[in-house]
Amino acid sequence: MRSLASIICLFSALLFMPKAWAEGDSFLEVDDAFQMLTYLDQDTLVIDWQIAPHYYLYKDRFLLKQSSSKAGDIVYADNWEEKYDPNFDETMVVYHNAMSVRIPLTSLQFPYSANISYQGCADDGLCYPPQKKTITINSATDEAVVSDTLKVAANTATSSSGDILTLDTASAGTTAVAADPNVDLSGVSFISALFAALIGGLILNLMPCVFPVLSLKAIQIAQFGADIGEVRRHSWVYTLGVVISFIGVAAVLMIIRQFGTWVGWGFQLQSPAFIVFLILLFMLLGLSLLGVFEIGQGFMGVGQSLTQKQGLSGSFFTGVLATVVATPCTAPFMGTAIAFALAQPVYFSLSVFAVMGLGLALPILMLSYIPGLANKMPKPGAWMDVFKQVMAFPLFATAVWLLWVLTELRGSDAQFKVLMGIVLVAFATWPMLNAVYKEGNGKKWFKKTLRWGSAVAGLFLMFNLSSPPTQWQSYSASLLQQHLADGKPVFVDVTAAWCITCKVNERIALSGDNFEEMVRDNDVQLLRADWTNPSPEIDQLIAEYERNGVPLYLMFKAGEQRAEVLPQILTADMVRDYFTNQG
Repeated sequence: MRSLASIICLFSALLFMPKAWAEGDSFLEVDDAFQMLTYLDQDTLVIDWQIAPHYYLYKDRFLLKQSSSKAGDIVYADNWEEKYDPNFDETMVVYHNAMSVRIPLTSLQFPYSANISYQGCADDGLCYPPQKKTITINSATDEAVVSDTLKVAANTATSSSGDILTLDTASAGTTAVAADPNVDLSGVSFISALFAALIGGLILNLMPCVFPVLSLKAIQIAQFGADIGEVRRHSWVYTLGVVISFIGVAAVLMIIRQFGTWVGWGFQLQSPAFIVFLILLFMLLGLSLLGVFEIGQGFMGVGQSLTQKQGLSGSFFTGVLATVVATPCTAPFMGTAIAFALAQPVYFSLSVFAVMGLGLALPILMLSYIPGLANKMPKPGAWMDVFKQVMAFPLFATAVWLLWVLTELRGSDAQFKVLMGIVLVAFATWPMLNAVYKEGNGKKWFKKTLRWGSAVAGLFLMFNLSSPPTQWQSYSASLLQQHLADGKPVFVDVTAAWCITCKVNERIALSGDNFEEMVRDNDVQLLRADWTNPSPEIDQLIAEYERNGVPLYLMFKAGEQRAEVLPQILTADMVRDYFTNQG
């Protein structure tokens, strides 16, 4: 119990760590980076920002909400510039050095009140939480009252008000999140962030991506039975594995950001190779629990014949595995904690993530300290074999979820390769190979060749994934007209999931590295009209070209409104000819 008290004291000390530790941070406070001046010029509200060097504000992140008066069109200063911003993965209009907006008030009524919001970032990769300021003007002769720490003109008073806005970011399926886009950071302190991290970590235990891993720990606890001392030792090592892994993932995330690349929480699941590794790992662990073969039990810590050191190593790496699959999930309260942590100095950030890891491990840890647990724990016996087999299925479910994530990243071809690779690897672990080709019948070499050949072929398929396919855009008549107005050639693929000819053409002629190169070289815009489900707009397109079904392939040359219809059976050379003959 003394060790439990020690860890509680340690994290209590973190709660009250003085803010002086943050002095080494190289980024400016948000109000120093974007110094704001606001005033009323007759019937026009003027807001100016003085922007520090190497910082910028987004034009499109400025919003205005008023209580009564009506506003005309917002007039922006023309010193903006375009910048590719990795925070939003698109080209954004931004302001360096200074930004100014003028808001005509067509029916100014006093008292006047407005909420404005804006967001900015640093060139070195830090993106500040969005800011919200309340502006109040009681009469035409009164000065504007705004939020605190503003740098205002000599004849402009300042006072305090609210400060917060939600982040409006673009997301992409499985992608990784830097902070919850609906997080309110007003009033968030280091203590409240630690509390939110602890609660968020606790809730992670209920998330579908984490719960299956807990089955491994449950098997281990059941193995020790009434030996509560052994349960506690392994629980502490499991906790250590989780906390260290959370700190490690957060540290890697921050290091990558320091080199100018924006990544978010759960970034490791943006790597197809890493996802394939996890799929394979969970499948093998599940097969092992079903008794298909015996895997190295040091990793899982469930082997009864292992030494104590191996078992503790198993507990540690079970904690690592729990962290790996937990980081893509964002439980309630975690968004606030992550958003706060990633905008703080390194020491504070790592402390928040450490507490989050403690929250994830806390149920297992506390379970070992529940009074009377030793008397309630069932003794090891035959029931454990059934329990182990039941726990295999949550691991298979996790592998299926990861396969879905991979499909979102690399498409159905990658899904097929991984599934076929799993079949080959599973065949390589098939116990009956030992029975069919016994050592005494002179075919031991054939058994090894078959086993290793299947395993190598399966791994080659699983890890030999092609690059992500060209981004097809969903067809709409307006989007087609937009591309044609821009003078771009457009290729329209009218297809359906149940169309076998369509799928064969996609595999043979409309995918692969050569197709990608043709698209880039000829600047062809790709539109896909999916007719799997009824669509009046696609019905109209098919009827316009006097067809009754799919496939239908349309090649719009640059500047032409009428498309040329391609044959229903495509070849790569045929597509190349159509793409290159645009004159």
